[in-house]
Amino acid sequence: MTRTLLEIVAIGQEYGIKFPRDFGLLIKQTLYFDRYTKLLAPGLDVVNDERIRSSVSRLANESPRNVNGYGRAIDVEATKE
Repeated sequence: MTRTLLEIVAIGQEYGIKFPRDFGLLIKQTLYFDRYTKLLAPGLDVVNDERIRSSVSRLANESPRNVNGYGRAIDVEATKE
């Protein structure tokens, strides 16, 4: 996760994209979360953990401001060919 976020920032800088301050704070918090997750639960794969995926999916489906504009979250696994 850390590597991916840093790559996004590097690509943005290459193309002269100025990210809003809030985006920087979001990245910073995500990096903290990633670091503490590795320390406290080294075997946890956050992206593929079923408990987290089901919670995120449930929250997205209940939210009035949803992910894809139709009231439901997109299931990435279901869309893979």
